[in-house]
Amino acid sequence: MPKGITPIIAMILLILIVVVLGGAFAAWSLTIGQESMETAEESVQTQTERMTKSASIDRINSNGEEIYLRNLGSSNITPDEVAVYVDDELWLIDQSASETIKPGKVGTIVFQTKIPRGEHKIKLGTGAFSDIITKTIKGTGSSTYTMTIQDDDGTMEDSVHLDYGDDCARKWIDIPSVTIHSATLRVYGKADDPPYSESHYVKVNGGNKIWFNPNNKFGESYSWASFSIDPSWLNPGTSNDFYFYDGRTNWYKSDLSLAIDKNTDNSRSDWGSNSYTFCGNSDHASGELLIRLEITYS
Repeated sequence: MPKGITPIIAMILLILIVVVLGGAFAAWSLTIGQESMETAEESVQTQTERMTKSASIDRINSNGEEIYLRNLGSSNITPDEVAVYVDDELWLIDQSASETIKPGKVGTIVFQTKIPRGEHKIKLGTGAFSDIITKTIKGTGSSTYTMTIQDDDGTMEDSVHLDYGDDCARKWIDIPSVTIHSATLRVYGKADDPPYSESHYVKVNGGNKIWFNPNNKFGESYSWASFSIDPSWLNPGTSNDFYFYDGRTNWYKSDLSLAIDKNTDNSRSDWGSNSYTFCGNSDHASGELLIRLEITYS
């Protein structure tokens, strides 16, 4: 009888191999199916959670440090789920300093960097929803700036002498549209003749007056004197009028000389000596008084 595998045995072996391979494929298919179902369930759960996370911008700190969000959804919102864009730029959040916001509550989100002053478009993204507002950041405290407004070039070529009631000097200063926190008028001049109480004054915008003694303010040599101006006396966004006048009747004492830059003329100064027709509401003189305004603003 010849040796080898009979056809019957071969058929049985083939059937066994097919059964084993089929079982392995079935087990593999079941595993893949379960993983796919789990992935789908997780995706559905994630999307559902995203749909339950909704927030709106309640307000923004005036310094641009923090944003307050109201949770409109039914799930907690953690800081890492919040995205804030300032003028379409992603603004980084301080995760450790920010709060988890519960449903129906207002929570604080703290920025790593302050939003600069000015008008900005603020966009909020949480889950599947977003909110957009336009906010003007004002800023206070250390966020203020300093500005010196001047028309002269800093050199003196001439002067005007204020020794009686027919002498005057006038300076117009344009102030930009800002919030003024403090203001100082700086004037270059000197006193003449012996001291005589508070003989002169500067009138701001046709109203409030500051009386002063030229000897006490300037001394007998040309120097810079400072006058503190109440910010409420000033009008940002327009021209402001500073009027210097000899307000006494005795012309033998305490005169005042104010320096003039003759190389510059921006039509922002006027003066007159021994003439009541000068120092009106327009510029008649050629040159600029050495008078400047220093302000802190935001």
